[in-house]
Amino acid sequence: YTIPSSFTSRTTLTQRNFRKRPMSSNKTEDIIIIGAGAAGIATAWNLKKLGHDPLILDKGKPGNSWRNMPRHLKIISPWKTNSLDFDKNLHSNSSCQRMDSVTYADYLADFCERSHLRVEEDVTIKSTDKKGGIFVLETDKGQKKCKMLVNATGYFHNPWFPENRIKARSIHFADFKS
Repeated sequence: YTIPSSFTSRTTLTQRNFRKRPMSSNKTEDIIIIGAGAAGIATAWNLKKLGHDPLILDKGKPGNSWRNMPRHLKIISPWKTNSLDFDKNLHSNSSCQRMDSVTYADYLADFCERSHLRVEEDVTIKSTDKKGGIFVLETDKGQKKCKMLVNATGYFHNPWFPENRIKARSIHFADFKS
């Protein structure tokens, strides 16, 4: 498998302007995912395949934590194991390659676009609460509500949890074991 040519140009994806999705109305979402890294994006994509339409909120852009890692960092596992959809049209059958962190960030951002995932960028979650069975998120751009909340924040070794007044146990993706 090789890195698709659409992901090899840093200027193509890192400098383009992603569609800015306005903060949606005060409606109650079915599912909100906090974090647009690989875990949050994969969760949203799989939920979408099951017929849901989750909303992803991120404090930056999709894949942002990868973009902030050292430029020389390469993904340890081969490209084929880091692909979210194994789209046969996206991959060729040559040797495995290891991609750098910026290219992987570009791939994650492009995956959101190609998969039509709903992502609201540059949103800081200040706190979460649960009232009457509904999660209430206070953000720097207003209040969001949802029936189910998924916390996919931070990258693997540096999780961040918004203020949790629910008094419920929170499990970060890094601690989840199936």
